[in-house]
Amino acid sequence: MDYVPIAGLAIALIALVLALSARKQSQEALTGIEDARADTRRQARNVAEALRRELFIVQQFMIRSVSGEKLTPEMVREGLLWREVGDQEAQEMMTANSNFFLVDVRSPDETAEGIIPGALCIPVDEIGERKEEIPKTGQPVLVYCAGGGRSLGVCEELSHAGFERLHNLTGGFMAWTGQVGKPD
Repeated sequence: MDYVPIAGLAIALIALVLALSARKQSQEALTGIEDARADTRRQARNVAEALRRELFIVQQFMIRSVSGEKLTPEMVREGLLWREVGDQEAQEMMTANSNFFLVDVRSPDETAEGIIPGALCIPVDEIGERKEEIPKTGQPVLVYCAGGGRSLGVCEELSHAGFERLHNLTGGFMAWTGQVGKPD
């Protein structure tokens, strides 16, 4: 007789352990579902942002094309809102247009050795805070660094911030054969 209440108690204890285990599993499943929902929302936002960027690029190409701006097949194929220009082409453009704006994105140590005369020196890591110093008036802007890589990233950033007529100096300052001056 004493065994019946103990057996009942043991069964109740086992049932409690099973119920707690089932509750924990259901909570983990709910957490997994919420995580999956949050991940799906994050992915959807990322896709929407990527589509907005692509639409912006297409709109810019259309605007520039209608305005008569020269677009290269490379620009369209790669979605570049700036042009790559070599040393000679940059010098010719600067000679033909006295309104040309120059931006040197090298570090102060690098620019101490010389800059293209008239360039505004804004180190690449300060572009985000100082881009308002670059005119958005539609005048041509030549961006350069030491070898052309950092300035390429700056052209990308500036183009998505609405700057137009951007040019990246292919080969950077190392490829420059024109006049060299000292920073102010």
